[in-house]
Amino acid sequence: MSKPAKEILTNLPTKRTIVPATNKGGVGKSFGTIQLTDYVANHPKKLRVRGFDPDDANRTFQRYFPKLVTPLDPNEEACFDAIVTATDDCDVTILDGAGAKHRNFAMWEKEINLLDTAREIGMTVTYLLVLENDPEGIDHANALTKSASKEIEWIVLLNEKQTKSFAPVQKSYAWGFFKEAEEQGRAAMAFMPRLMDKISVLLQNESLSIGEAQRNPQEFDLLNRQRFNSLHREYTEKFDAMQHLILPKSFLA
Repeated sequence: MSKPAKEILTNLPTKRTIVPATNKGGVGKSFGTIQLTDYVANHPKKLRVRGFDPDDANRTFQRYFPKLVTPLDPNEEACFDAIVTATDDCDVTILDGAGAKHRNFAMWEKEINLLDTAREIGMTVTYLLVLENDPEGIDHANALTKSASKEIEWIVLLNEKQTKSFAPVQKSYAWGFFKEAEEQGRAAMAFMPRLMDKISVLLQNESLSIGEAQRNPQEFDLLNRQRFNSLHREYTEKFDAMQHLILPKSFLA
C-alpha cells in the first residue's frame, strides 16, 4: 500500500544548503553565487535565506547582501557550523567560496560528515560549480566527480566570459558524470553568459546583482535598463529550470 500524501510530504527534506564545489579562483564563483542568492531571496515562495561569507580577504558576498550575509572567520575553529545551525530558522543557506582558505571548509565538511549531518536534519546539499574552459578547472571537476557521493546534487554553471566553446570540458570525465546526474535529476548545467564590460563595471561599482539592478530601473539609462531586463529574464529562466536543486524538496511538492 502506498504511503498517504501527508506522510510523503512530511518526510521530504525541508532544508537546502548550497556550497562551493572547489577553491578554483577567478572563474566567477562569487558572481554565480550572487545571482543565485538574489533568485532565492526574491523567490515567490518567500523562502527564509541566510548567506555566509568566509572570504576574509574580500568579503564580496557580504558587500552585495549586507543584510542577508554573515561574515565568517575561516581561521576560527567550527566557524562553518553556522551553515548547519542556521537551518533552525531558515530554509536555504548559501556559502560563498573561502578563497585561499577553502581547505578549512573541506576539512570541516569531512570532520562533521556533512552528508550524514544533512540527512539527520532533513537537509539536502547542493554543490555549486562554476567552470571555464581551462585545464586546471577541468582537472578539479574530474577529481571531484570521481569521488563524489550520489547523494550530492549539483548546479554547474559554464562561464562564457572567455569563450563559448566548451569542447575540452565536454570530453572530460566530469561532463559525462554531470550528464548522467542530470538525467537522474541530481544535476543541472547552464551557460553563464559573458557580460559587456560596462555592465560588469556598473554592477561591481554599485555592488548590485543583476536582479537588484533590474528592480531599480531609475538608476540607469534606457539602454542599460533593457540590458538588465534581458539578463534578469535569462537568469530567472535558467534558475527556474533547476529549482529542484535550489529549493528545499518540501517546497516543490
